[in-house]
Amino acid sequence: MKKYRFLSLLLLVPMVLSLLLPISAAGQEDLDLFCTHAVLLDANHGELLYDMKANERAYPASLTKVMTALLVMEAISYGQLSPSTVVTVSPSAVEGIPSEYVTGNFKAGEEITIEHLLYCMMLESDCDASNILAEAVDGSIEDFVAHMNRRAGELGCQGTHFTNTYGLHNENHYSTAYDLAIMMQAALEYDLFRTVTKTASYTVPATNLSNERFFYNKNGLISNLYYEGYYYDKCIGGKTGTTDTAGRCLVAAAEDGDELLISVVLGSGPMAVPGEEKLKQGQFRESRRLLEYGFNNFH
Repeated sequence: MKKYRFLSLLLLVPMVLSLLLPISAAGQEDLDLFCTHAVLLDANHGELLYDMKANERAYPASLTKVMTALLVMEAISYGQLSPSTVVTVSPSAVEGIPSEYVTGNFKAGEEITIEHLLYCMMLESDCDASNILAEAVDGSIEDFVAHMNRRAGELGCQGTHFTNTYGLHNENHYSTAYDLAIMMQAALEYDLFRTVTKTASYTVPATNLSNERFFYNKNGLISNLYYEGYYYDKCIGGKTGTTDTAGRCLVAAAEDGDELLISVVLGSGPMAVPGEEKLKQGQFRESRRLLEYGFNNFH
C-alpha cells in the first residue's frame, strides 16, 4: 500500500507545479488592444505571456535604436569604447537625414562623448546621434548596419532586417514585436542602458560647437514632462517610435519585485476612451495595460 501512495504523490507533484507556471500565450485573455501588433514577454524566463501578431513583420520606426544602443553597450563591455570616449562628428553621420526626423543638430567637427550621445538618441530620439554612435563602433554606417543584422540573427530574431541605424522608413527595414522584445531583453543586461532609458530629463553639456542641449524623455510611462497622465511607477525604461507608416510604437520594461516584463506595442495612435474627453496616446495606455495584465495574472 505504501508503494502506491508514493506513486500517487509522484504523479501529484507535476500537476501542482503546472498550476504555478504561466499559461501559454495561446490561452491568453483577449485584451482588445488598440494597435496592430503586440507582445508581452517574461524577460526572466523567456515566456511569451501575450501574443498579437507577434511574429508578423512590421515597421519599427525609432524602436530600431534599441539595437543601436545594444551594439554600443557591447562595444563598451568589450573595452572598445567607454562612456567617456570623445568622438568627432563626421560629415557622413549628419547628412541625408530627412527634415521630418528628429536630430540634435550636430555639426561636422563637433566633439561629444559616447554617454551623451546615448542620452540624445534614447531620450530625444536624435537620428544623427544614432549615426555618430554607429561610426564610433564600426567605422562606417554601412558596416554598422551589417553588424545590426548579424547580431539580430545571433539573438534569434527571425523576422528582422535593418537598412539604417535609426528607423528611417524603408520597405526592407522591418522587424516583429517579438524580435523587438528580444532586443530589449538583451539591452537590459547593461546597467548603463537601464540608467539612460529610465532618466526623465537630461542636460548634455556644451560642446566645442554647441550650447548645452536639454530634453525630456518621450516615454510617457517614465515621465509626465512630455506626455502627461501615463506615468507608471513600475516602468524602468523603454523606447518610443513614430512614423506615418509605422504608427505610434513603444517598447517598455517594468519590474515588480523580481519579476521583469517587456511589452511591445506597434501601430497604435490617438484613441478615444469612454468617459474621457481627450484622445489618449494609445502606445502608452495599451503598454501599461499589457504590463499590468502580466503582473496581475502571472507569477
